[in-house]
Amino acid sequence: MRKNYERGQYETIHPTQPALYPRQLHWTKTRHEKNNTKTKPIRNRIKKRKQNGGIRMNRVINTIFGRAIINTQGYYQITSSKEGNHGKKLHRLIWEKSWGKIPKGHHIHHIDGNPLNNCILNLIAIPGKMHHQLHMKGENHPNYGKHHSEETRRKIGEAQKGEKHHMWGKKGKDNPNYGKKMSAESRRKISEARTGMKMSEEANISNSKARNATGYYRVYKHTRKEMKQGFTYVYSYYDENNHRKIISSVDINKLEDKVKAKGLKWLKFNEEGD
Repeated sequence: MRKNYERGQYETIHPTQPALYPRQLHWTKTRHEKNNTKTKPIRNRIKKRKQNGGIRMNRVINTIFGRAIINTQGYYQITSSKEGNHGKKLHRLIWEKSWGKIPKGHHIHHIDGNPLNNCILNLIAIPGKMHHQLHMKGENHPNYGKHHSEETRRKIGEAQKGEKHHMWGKKGKDNPNYGKKMSAESRRKISEARTGMKMSEEANISNSKARNATGYYRVYKHTRKEMKQGFTYVYSYYDENNHRKIISSVDINKLEDKVKAKGLKWLKFNEEGD
């Protein structure tokens, strides 16, 4: 239903149509369009209007709040100064006229996602954090579907390698994650994401070198207070069913014999020039 309006009041129309104040509501052919509709500029103009639901969206409009122009973000913004609304967004002014001052920390959201549809029934005040999540979710995210190139990933890895990493040398209470534990749900998600994943041989060797102090591939020291030396050497590997297995011994030479007897890889880092 449409109501007659007086100057200074906007129409009450269907919520799917933008209430953009007098002279900007509906698609009406211009004199040039009536005389010639086959030119390329006119066809493009008609195409854009159809994309907006058949409604003519001018870049500059006159409202009761002042003259408004579509800014770089796609919203109508007041550019005239005599009404005292210079720089303000039109949809915020429309909401405030109907409901009063916008609550602190809230944004005005367009329900249908069209920033030019400023019908009061299409505007809702929601917390800023929720508003940000709505516009950054899925395909709305500016980086949706984009991936770093191999060269970019290599540069990122080099920039965070070794002492350059922000977590380098932060152990114990110096670590920001000290004392924190992941929830059971988080552990389950990580486990499901890693199921079936296998690291390359080069990555395995690199991780083994970085994480243990024995100098041997896949070998670490397991603390055993009941042992005379206080620990045993443990060789960790995965079988054909991707189940973790270990081989242990108090003597590194005996452990080497056991590992080689099973046909597993035995590597001493300093032998490789590392």
